[in-house]
Amino acid sequence: MSVEVSGLLTIYGDIAFYVRDEFIDPPDVGMEAVDIGETVFENVQRPLEDYLRGLVGLPPSGPQRLGVHTGEPFAITDEWSAHFEGQVYLDPARSSFG
Repeated sequence: MSVEVSGLLTIYGDIAFYVRDEFIDPPDVGMEAVDIGETVFENVQRPLEDYLRGLVGLPPSGPQRLGVHTGEPFAITDEWSAHFEGQVYLDPARSSFG
């Protein structure tokens, strides 16, 4: 909406944004591979570390990711709104915008 008063143009309004998407397994293989460094850490280094921790009576370092994630679809959604308002002189000599 806009209003002109005393040589000023005021523009204002409300806008609503909606995002609706879904992650799907693009290559249709049913899983998502993790990077090589993480795979080596999770499948070689962490199990060895946990084994050695167990030998001295310490608890494991944490859950393993096993280098593979499932590619099950999931929803990506969000919504938000905003109000905007601005003024500009109608006389181009007094106001510059592009």
